[in-house]
Amino acid sequence: MLSFHRQNEPQVIRGQRARGFAPKAALLVAFVGVAVYANTLRCPFVFDDLHNIHNNPHIKLRELDVSGLYGAAFDGPTPRRPVAKLSFALNYYIHQGHLAGYHVVNIAIHILNGFLVCVLTLLLLRKMVQSPSLALAEHLDARHSDAHEHVLDRPPRFCIVALIVALVFIAHPIQSQAVTYIVQRMASMAAMFYLAAFVCYMAGRDATGRRRIGFLVMSAVCWSLAIGCKENAATLPVTIGLYEWFFMSDLRPGWLWRRRHLAIVALVLVAGVFLVYLSGFSPVQEILEGYRYRDYTLAQRVLTQFRVVVFYLTLVVLPAPSRLNVTPWISSSDGILTPATTALAMVVLTALFLVACLSARRHRLLSFGLIWMLLHLVIESSAVGLEMVYEHRMYLPMVGVAFVLAAILMTLHVPRRVMLATACLAVVILGSFTHHRNKVWSHPLILWNDVVRKNVDDPRSWYNRGHAYESRSEFDQAIRDYRESIWLERGRLKPYSIRAYNNLGNIYVKLQEFDKAIDTFNRAIEVWPRYPVTYNNRAGVHQQMGELELAKKDYDEAIKYSEALGGGYALAYYNRGLFLAQTQQLREEAIEDYSRAIEIDPNMFVAYINRGNEITRLHRYRHALQDYERAVEIRPNSPEAVYFRGICSMKLGDYHAAIEDFRRTIQFNDRSVGAYDNLAWIRATCPHPEFRNGQEAVGSARRACELSRWKNYRYIETLAAACAEAGEFENAIKYQRRAVQAAPPDATRAARDRLQLFLQGRPYHDGS
Repeated sequence: MLSFHRQNEPQVIRGQRARGFAPKAALLVAFVGVAVYANTLRCPFVFDDLHNIHNNPHIKLRELDVSGLYGAAFDGPTPRRPVAKLSFALNYYIHQGHLAGYHVVNIAIHILNGFLVCVLTLLLLRKMVQSPSLALAEHLDARHSDAHEHVLDRPPRFCIVALIVALVFIAHPIQSQAVTYIVQRMASMAAMFYLAAFVCYMAGRDATGRRRIGFLVMSAVCWSLAIGCKENAATLPVTIGLYEWFFMSDLRPGWLWRRRHLAIVALVLVAGVFLVYLSGFSPVQEILEGYRYRDYTLAQRVLTQFRVVVFYLTLVVLPAPSRLNVTPWISSSDGILTPATTALAMVVLTALFLVACLSARRHRLLSFGLIWMLLHLVIESSAVGLEMVYEHRMYLPMVGVAFVLAAILMTLHVPRRVMLATACLAVVILGSFTHHRNKVWSHPLILWNDVVRKNVDDPRSWYNRGHAYESRSEFDQAIRDYRESIWLERGRLKPYSIRAYNNLGNIYVKLQEFDKAIDTFNRAIEVWPRYPVTYNNRAGVHQQMGELELAKKDYDEAIKYSEALGGGYALAYYNRGLFLAQTQQLREEAIEDYSRAIEIDPNMFVAYINRGNEITRLHRYRHALQDYERAVEIRPNSPEAVYFRGICSMKLGDYHAAIEDFRRTIQFNDRSVGAYDNLAWIRATCPHPEFRNGQEAVGSARRACELSRWKNYRYIETLAAACAEAGEFENAIKYQRRAVQAAPPDATRAARDRLQLFLQGRPYHDGS
């Protein structure tokens, strides 16, 4: 009896040590994650961040209401990723434009993923020990002198191996693009919910009763959230099936046939996700549509992806910062032997798959990890018409790499201290690489200079650096880079050359070199005759040159081609409306164009403002007020929108609302002459005495006169009325006489009538 207790006592102690290891492991994972990514908090929005976050009005929440949250999730760019977009909206609601908040969330997600990788690895290793056919002896050489020690020391060793692979996952430089590049939270957040769903499934599989149901429901919820972040999470049913076959059914050949009904359900779920992603029931047509503006075909992309996946694997093994790139460029494969590396890549991946299959029974975790990695590369390295290669696509496949590493570590017969020392050195090296790589993201020019050095033949890199120079008003360098981008795309149809032409033309407009701008836009139209943006830009140049007929024709062309492409072009409608209102005084037609622009882009602030202005000129104040209300909803701190809303409220007799809006306008812009003048006019002349205040009116009116340098007779007249309301009739008469002298002929009579009131010692009130 005593001997029995002595035999089991070490296992109990070690089990307690294993449980106490979890919080320490979590702290260490968090420490490494913070240390590696601490220098990213000030990295700016770049590349797709601008389109999806910085310039996306839908995510700019001011209050947490249902309509705002729904719009943030489903309107604007990438509507199929509502969960990730909602996280950006909540970031904006809390942090506005402060970058640190966005980066903190990205780092926290990455750290949580590291911990989930640790948990998953530990669960899989324990599952292997629990299975009779997967005894630990299969992973350890029983003849090794340390074998007995390893067997007795299982839980701590499993924990250490799981922690090591989690730290490698956290520190590896290939992950930096998914963490530092803010918009790629879509990839890391999808992985977070995906791994959580898998862990919940594993827990539910081993639980019973209500706990099993609870875990399985949580798994389904997490999977739904993962798909709402990125579509590659659709593979979870397949992953679960592999887990069942590998670890729960001992790879029995007949297992899949006996579970064929569940397999069909799983495949239907995956197919359903892809049908939603492909916008309907014509997936082939949707896939082909993705190649409309690519300079490679579907066949070329599929062939090239063999080389791309091998390239990813080389980055896993050799992740030096010099090999990492925001937009890696790789030439297309025209055939299996063109280039010859295509065939070589096919051989490598086939061999890798065969290794996974042949080693499945003896090296279960190694095989599962290899298949996990290849499976989670399939979606983005397949026939879907995406860009050829991006590093962040390896984020979820890196979990499979972690499993492979764990399997290798479990077979090594080295002392624990040697393993820990080697692992610490590897994590330090990887973390230093990642920390160094993050410095590239600190400024757009640093980033794109790095890309251009590595992608000298890629027009996209030159275009983006040109855009960075243009945003800094360094036009000479921007012109040079745009021209290089255009030259590199000669003879090919790709979006960057047409964008480069348009940006180049816009620079010439800023430099007042209109002839060069027209020539540039003409060349762009030769390259792409049906691109509406070019016609819109050329129309603006014609308008500035006074060539109104040509401008009108180009606006019409821009709208025609945009409607032909589907969806319309809001800016072209807006610009044509502005053109009609300013040059041809066609207010109703202008209102129609503004309305169409708003229909296309319901958050187009300037369209609401200008439509409201045109409706105001037609004295339809209630309709105009609705436009200004919507403009204020879009930009609550816009002095322009609040001011115009105040004007409408004043015209409608809502003096309280008007006073509040004019005060808010002054709060936002203390040089708003109109706000000071209108506030003073209400406080001096309002027919309702409760809104009059002579002293406030005098102060506001005097400020309006000072800002206008006493050159506007209307403001001087307001000051005179304010002085009269305050009982300062001597000043009122003085200022009113000055206003009479400066007033145009059609306003002289009314000005003299007010002067007579002041001479009689009576203030002027509207309607009196």
